[in-house]
Amino acid sequence: MSWLAKKTGLDQFLKKDEDFYKMLLDQASKAREGIEALQKFVIEPSPMNAKRVKEIEEEADEYRKVLIEKLHQSFAPPMDREDISLCRGRSMTL
Repeated sequence: MSWLAKKTGLDQFLKKDEDFYKMLLDQASKAREGIEALQKFVIEPSPMNAKRVKEIEEEADEYRKVLIEKLHQSFAPPMDREDISLCRGRSMTL
């Protein structure tokens, strides 16, 4: 980035967008991990398994929060914002 872009604030305008596809894939993977942990808890209820389900849920919430934040900061996401929100919402309802 040139010094002029940095000085004028264009560096924020021209910065590379986040990889939304990777973020959605990460979120889907975390949802799957949560489903597997929940299944393990149902089969084998224990405080340790319950704790793991809760940890994964909190991690997934953080993924969602970061995705929404990056989406709002993005100048031009690679997909329509509503489509990203729809994908995010569907993966979290699993």
